Amino acid sequence: MRDPAQRPEEPARICLIGFMGSGKSTVGPLLAGRLGWEFVDLDTLVEARAGCPISAVFEEHGEERFRALESACLRDAAMRRRVVIATGGGAPMGEANRWFFEDAGTVVFHLGVSLDEAMARTRGDASRPLLARGSDDVHRLYESRLPLYRELGIGILTDGRTPEEVAAEILARLSAR
Repeated sequence: MRDPAQRPEEPARICLIGFMGSGKSTVGPLLAGRLGWEFVDLDTLVEARAGCPISAVFEEHGEERFRALESACLRDAAMRRRVVIATGGGAPMGEANRWFFEDAGTVVFHLGVSLDEAMARTRGDASRPLLARGSDDVHRLYESRLPLYRELGIGILTDGRTPEEVAAEILARLSAR
């Protein structure tokens, strides 16, 4: 049995989940820099593997192909240690990906953002194919993802906060573990 006075083991990975516009790709590099760890953006890995932007994968091959690439890249990222991983908003939704978010070596933080704030942050971003579905569909998508984000991750609110403040809260939560 572990002595309660001992500091818990360092996690192998820190994963940031949340809806588009929550700040995962902005907070991730800050957090990794403060920890002296590597930063990996899962969407960047998908684009490298596909050889084209995510929007082109959606347009030419559909969301199913994108999700398959995303799962493959997540498996690759899971092999790394001392890494902060920012996932796409839909990565936790795939049943085939759930093992990653529940792995004991991964600490998951849910960057919470209101739908209004997420829409303001992503307005005009043509690289986000899910935004093309229209506001009602985006609202339904947001509502459908929120319960799982909350279940899988330690909640960190991002509305009205700087990325530096969010990264500092994550570090404080890590040290309190």
